[in-house]
Amino acid sequence: MGNLAFKLAVQQLNTLDDHIKLVAIHPNFTAQHLLMAELIEQDAVYVRFEGVKLKQTDLQAQLEAALEAQIDSKDAAQAGLLLLDECDRAESKELDQFLVSLAETLGDSRAVIFSRYVPGVFIHKHSLADQVAFVPVDQSFMLWDYANRGE
Repeated sequence: MGNLAFKLAVQQLNTLDDHIKLVAIHPNFTAQHLLMAELIEQDAVYVRFEGVKLKQTDLQAQLEAALEAQIDSKDAAQAGLLLLDECDRAESKELDQFLVSLAETLGDSRAVIFSRYVPGVFIHKHSLADQVAFVPVDQSFMLWDYANRGE
């Protein structure tokens, strides 16, 4: 699965529609960190969340600190590409609220989420349904598209 799935992930990321604001890297994708390295090369803003049972306010504060340090602005819309790592450190509902709020402020930017579990906003039908995507998705690799499964 390794190299082929990695190439698939890069291809899928590069061909996402512009209206996709939140991209979850599939939790079962074993080459997550290789993909992250590829994305960092694109001059992305990298945020590694620290702590446990993080609340929405914690996530927002850590995001703003990283934005300020890396692009001299707390505005996520100025980032272009945000890489949000270790999102599973947040409480599930708090992460969902954070991601919904973030999607509203991204403008032309995009956030790529790395987590060991699937954030709820990607699988529950809601107002963000047309703004979220999983990468990579391929049934032959058992990398399901949870955002569109069952449709």
